[in-house]
Amino acid sequence: MRTLVALVLAVIFGAGTASSQTPSIRPGTYDLAIILGGGQLDGVMALDFKGDSVILNMTVGEHTPAFRTITRTGSKLTLIGGAEGMVVEYRLEFSGDSVRGVLNYNGSDGIITGARRKTRAS
Repeated sequence: MRTLVALVLAVIFGAGTASSQTPSIRPGTYDLAIILGGGQLDGVMALDFKGDSVILNMTVGEHTPAFRTITRTGSKLTLIGGAEGMVVEYRLEFSGDSVRGVLNYNGSDGIITGARRKTRAS
């Protein structure tokens, strides 16, 4: 009877594996294509996690944006940064080894696509 009650509670409350409940963002290096203002910039994003902290370094063209705020919600990251007189916001969504999203750079909208680099087996 206890097994039946536990099974019913698991179904009601959606118990399952952690990976099926929590969308994941895979750490690694992502190659990015950023479409903004009619042109394309290539970028690279190195992403890792330490506990609840997100460790992120990004290069877009010849620029390295500085982010003041990085927020993770499930499989999504929101990055907010910029310098004096400039605001940039990235909203990224991860699915497997892919990333897609949008950015807003001083009121101009852009599109981001990318993929995680495959690692070579040692």
